[in-house]
Amino acid sequence: MKSVRRLDNLFVRLLLLQTLLILAVSVIFGVLFYSERNVSLARLTAERLAPRLLEAAGLTGGSALAEGPLARYAALPQGAVTIPPVGPRLATLREALIAQGVPVVSFAFSRPEPDSDRRTLWLKLQPGEAVGAFWVPLPGEIVISHVGVRLLANAGVCMALLVAASCWFTRRLTRPLEQLRLAIETQDPAQATAVEPPPIDERATPEVLAMDRAWRGLLARTRQHESERALLLAGVSHDLRSPLARIRLAAEILPDGPATSPRREAIVRNVETACALIDTFVDYVRAGELPLDECCDLADITRTVVKRLGHGEQALTLSAPQALRSSPCNAQLFERAVCNLIDNAFQHGRGPVHVRLFDDGRSAIVEVSDHGEGIAPAFRPTAFQAFARGDQSRSQPGAGLGLAMVGRWVQRVGGRITFVDPETEATHGIQLHLPLSR
Repeated sequence: MKSVRRLDNLFVRLLLLQTLLILAVSVIFGVLFYSERNVSLARLTAERLAPRLLEAAGLTGGSALAEGPLARYAALPQGAVTIPPVGPRLATLREALIAQGVPVVSFAFSRPEPDSDRRTLWLKLQPGEAVGAFWVPLPGEIVISHVGVRLLANAGVCMALLVAASCWFTRRLTRPLEQLRLAIETQDPAQATAVEPPPIDERATPEVLAMDRAWRGLLARTRQHESERALLLAGVSHDLRSPLARIRLAAEILPDGPATSPRREAIVRNVETACALIDTFVDYVRAGELPLDECCDLADITRTVVKRLGHGEQALTLSAPQALRSSPCNAQLFERAVCNLIDNAFQHGRGPVHVRLFDDGRSAIVEVSDHGEGIAPAFRPTAFQAFARGDQSRSQPGAGLGLAMVGRWVQRVGGRITFVDPETEATHGIQLHLPLSR
């Protein structure tokens, strides 16, 4: 499958197309060349043989030819096979001989002698009704087309040079497109502080340069919008803390009594929920802005988080090595990511919740699983997008940014997220594949 995908790209398609065109043109040129060559050689052979054949048929006077007279046979030797004059050289030879006055009736070939690999061409001549037909032997090479080794070698070298030139041209044509694709893949518009992508080859075609300019403009606008959205979220979250704090303070100084205590507790509870939502907004903004310049011990941070949450050993268990380091990383963001995954498991799943850290040789993996039904397959493609909420979570308070913060941070560090659906256990979970510290 990977090899098929590797061949299924623009460079290979263009190269194959040009190679096939070169091969087709070469075959057509070769066929035309050999056809014309056979016709020309057949005419030259007819001009050279016509006097001797006319002499053998008794249609000219005494022989004055240096080659001497041709032998005449009343019948074909054993093993000779009559052939129709259908090939280019044989048909042209027959027409040219008839035009020279040679009474050619048919042709035949005899097999090579045991001690030789040469074949013999037999011409049947019919000078007239008074003279019976007879056969004249000629060397078979005059009509057997041989392809020279030198010609094949030269053709192979030319084909190789043409394919190499086509490969160079195709690579030069598609390299800017590949550079543009890599630049697009490595850029995250959600990171307002991301570095500018490297420029593509200036020798690219005008169409590719126009695509690059349009994409860079779109990237700049997207980053500006993302920066403004993050600033708005941070500003609104900060401005809401002060009135919420005053509301909570006012509620707490209310006098105790059977009528006021339930209402005061409801106010405090709603204020705490609003503060938690604000913290979620702030975490989401920080996930795209805080630097990733640390080497974190994921096991140590996770043990601290599990201990601080205080769910108890029966409700929340941890399986982790002594140390598991990841880089690039940010300890604060990783801590918030683990907290969000655990809170999501308790809020939308069913305990007990199990946290497991391990190293598979390629990545540091953090797995949080519970005994609930897991995230619905239809919701998984958008589960880590901002403000995305499943049907089961719509009745509960939240902004849909907990998993979005996790997804944003994992994307920044170059990791990936997978879902776990074990076949033998009634558990479902989420795995974070993070880069190992080398």
